[in-house]
Amino acid sequence: MESSLKFLLSIALILQFGIGASGLLIAYIFALLITIIPMFKRSGIELPGIKGSVETRSNIPMFLKYGMPLIGVNLASWILNLSDRYLIHFFYDVEQVGIYAANYDFIFRSVNYLFTFFYFVAAPIVMKLWETKGLEDTQRFLRDYFLYLMIVICPIVLFSLSYYEIIGTVFLNERYHDGIIIMPYVILGSLFFSLQQLFQYPFLFKKMTKYIFYFMLFAAIINVILNIFLIPLIGIVAAAITTLISSIVLLLLMVWYSTKIFNWLIPYKKIAYVFLIGVISISSSLIINHYILTSLNLPNIITLIISFTICILVYTGFLSLLKIINLKEIIKLIPS
Repeated sequence: MESSLKFLLSIALILQFGIGASGLLIAYIFALLITIIPMFKRSGIELPGIKGSVETRSNIPMFLKYGMPLIGVNLASWILNLSDRYLIHFFYDVEQVGIYAANYDFIFRSVNYLFTFFYFVAAPIVMKLWETKGLEDTQRFLRDYFLYLMIVICPIVLFSLSYYEIIGTVFLNERYHDGIIIMPYVILGSLFFSLQQLFQYPFLFKKMTKYIFYFMLFAAIINVILNIFLIPLIGIVAAAITTLISSIVLLLLMVWYSTKIFNWLIPYKKIAYVFLIGVISISSSLIINHYILTSLNLPNIITLIISFTICILVYTGFLSLLKIINLKEIIKLIPS
C-alpha cells in the first residue's frame, strides 16, 4: 500500500503540480504518514485525536525499547549496503558509481527479495509458535525452516556463481558490463547478509533488539573503514569485497551471540548433503553446457534457461532419491 501511494502521489505532485524531483520526497513523507496511522490504531496505541483500542499506555516504554533499536538497524543497514557508492563517487566519478550500482543492485535485490519473501512468510509463524507452543516447537520449526531455505537457495546461488558472466550480459545494458566482475562477491555478500536475518529471531524473542543494532553498526563501520583504504587501490571491486567481508562479520556475530541465548537445532548433516547435491547438479549443467550447448551457438538467454533447467532437474532428482525433505513434519508445527 505504501509503495502504491508513493508512486501515485509522486506522479500527481510532479506532473499535476509541477513540483519537480522534490515531489518524490514529499510523496514519501505523505505515504508514510497515511499508512502509519492505521498501523498505530491496529496496534492499540492511542495518538492525540485518534481513538485507540488499548486500555493503557503503559506498554509504550516497552514498544520504544523494542522498536527504537530497529530504527538504528535500518540506518546501519543503509550504511553497510549503500555508503560505498558515495565513496566510489568521492574517489572516482559518477560513471563508476553507475556501473557499480547497476551490477550490485541487480544481484543484491534478487537474492535479498527471495530471502525477504521466506523471512516474512515465516516470521508470524515463528513468533506465534514462540508465544503459544514454547521453545521446543519453535526450535523444530526453525530447524526445518532453515533446511528448506537452504534447499531453495543453494542451487540459485551456485548457478549464479557459475553463470554470472552470462547473466550479466543478458540482463544488464552493455555500458554496465565492466562491472560484472563484482558479481561473485555481491552474490556471496547478499547470501551472508540475508542469512543473518534468520539468526535475529532469538533477539526478537528475548526483546534484545539493541544487539541487532550493535552488530549491524559494527559491520557498517568496518565496511566504511575498509572502503576508505581499498577503493582508491583497486576500484569498485574493493567495494564489493568489503561488503562481503562486512556481511561475513555480521553473520558470525549474529550466530555467535544468538547461540548464547537460544539453542539452535541446525541440521548440519542434511545441509551438507544439500550443498553436495547442489555442486553435483551445477557440475552436470556446466559439463553439458561446455560440451553440447556451446557448440550450438545458442543465444545466451536460451543457454541460461537450458542450463538452469538441467541443474534443477538433477538437483530435485537427488533430493527426492535421498529423501532429504519431509514437508509433513513442518506442516504439523504450523499453528492453526
